[in-house]
Amino acid sequence: MTPFADLLAQGSAHAWLFIPSALLLGALHGLEPGHSKTMMAAFIVAVRGTVWQAILLGLSATLSHTAIVWAIALTGLYFGQFFDIEASEGWFQLASAVIILGVAAWMLFATWREQNAVHNEHDRDHDHDHDETRWIDTGHGVVSLSIFEDGVPPRFRFAPEKGPVPRADDVIVATTRADGSVQTFHFETRDGYLESADVIPEPHAFTARLVLGHGNHTHEFDVEFAEHDHEHAHDHGGLDVSDPGYQDAHERAHANDIKKRFANRKVTTWQIMLFGLTGGLIPCPASITVLLLCLQLKQVTWAEDVAHQLVVNEKSGRAAIAELGLTTSTDENRLITAVRLLRPDDRQTMAEKTFEESAWKPAEVSTWRRVWDEEVAGTDPWRTRELTLVTGLLLPIWGRLPARGCSVRRVRAPDGRRWLGRVLDQVQARTLKTSLGLTDVAEVWADGARTAATILDRNIQLSLEGGLWLKRSRVMDRWRIEVVGGRTDRDALVALGCFVEIIAFTPRVFAPVDQPKVIEAVLRRHPVGAVLDGAAA
Repeated sequence: MTPFADLLAQGSAHAWLFIPSALLLGALHGLEPGHSKTMMAAFIVAVRGTVWQAILLGLSATLSHTAIVWAIALTGLYFGQFFDIEASEGWFQLASAVIILGVAAWMLFATWREQNAVHNEHDRDHDHDHDETRWIDTGHGVVSLSIFEDGVPPRFRFAPEKGPVPRADDVIVATTRADGSVQTFHFETRDGYLESADVIPEPHAFTARLVLGHGNHTHEFDVEFAEHDHEHAHDHGGLDVSDPGYQDAHERAHANDIKKRFANRKVTTWQIMLFGLTGGLIPCPASITVLLLCLQLKQVTWAEDVAHQLVVNEKSGRAAIAELGLTTSTDENRLITAVRLLRPDDRQTMAEKTFEESAWKPAEVSTWRRVWDEEVAGTDPWRTRELTLVTGLLLPIWGRLPARGCSVRRVRAPDGRRWLGRVLDQVQARTLKTSLGLTDVAEVWADGARTAATILDRNIQLSLEGGLWLKRSRVMDRWRIEVVGGRTDRDALVALGCFVEIIAFTPRVFAPVDQPKVIEAVLRRHPVGAVLDGAAA
């Protein structure tokens, strides 16, 4: 079965996969936590929204979320052109590792603190079964808010579990009773705690909003007090922010804010849409990763950016149609801009930089059409292909056949003869003949032009006598044939026609790819001993 990524990479031939795949990826991505989904759900519940308003909220968030992800991804791709990926990749990996470890440490600390707070809360519940004390995790520490009336008029008392007592001006409590009446209490400093200046009127059944000043901002927390009833399960309309489930200070602060802003108010459809649009502006790494994956698979093209240019090669006199504005990936999986050349009998894709340095130049329409028509007229309508077929009794030599990279074909000759066997390419055929002793390995690779083309096209490596290797290497965005280990025999190799370049303070020996005689001379001096070919393995 063809891999899913290969089906996507085949482009429009499998376009029917794009929309279902996108829906599946989007659905799976939507199951992940984060980017305000929880708060948007809390919002629609708090305002008692309808089903259609919930759908509208989701569509609005989807629209803005998609837009921000595209903006971030395309911005990254644009600025990525100015970075040397090979030089900066290590630093990016190090920075990513530091961020991940930092986030992990913070999450472990936060989890430990929350669990410790829950444990302490459980202990306090047993210690204060008959006390009107509420313990609140503010995110900066745990504090207590209680109603103290042991032989004195009832007043609020506020105290931190640990650390110094805050200034009295930084603490305010506002009570809201069932009839809607609101009363504000200010505090005075006492020995180790703060006490409200005013007495709390009966009954002690209300919602108390604790407002804590912290630097240049405030935090607000809602807690419930009930007369002679310490249960906390009440229906207050919308979100019950005093529920023990809101033990995380961040969640509780947001829920408090939603309840405060929209209490007893009618929320319009435009407000719901605005909330969804703003909530969707929070990006997430998973969606950006999926988008970059699509770009890497070359499934995203910009119609306005893809331009066509009529070009003629100044050296060969051939004509082609150049498709500009495309992308391709290097062997290092780095995304680069590319150009596709469409010719009468073939097509090829090259890096934009290689195209600009080549002999392909823009031509007038009349000139290009004349060259194109002449080339089309001289093109053979029949294609000739050389096919190497291993047939006959294959079981005795099955272990010497390539394990992958081949196919089974049935061939019929014009005279009616038929053959069934496995198809091999030229490299596989030469490797098989050598393993069967039908030819010498050095003789197989004696042709310089064919050897150079095979090294460059198939990425094979030839082990030479004397401890040398012939392999392809990419230098300045071009493939070269490098003689690895040639420093010990450098002068002799230079005498044969090779050349030396100093790259990163290291001298490296190369054989010219356009001079097969030099490669033949190298192979005569250092015959081939073994072939390493991943595609034929």
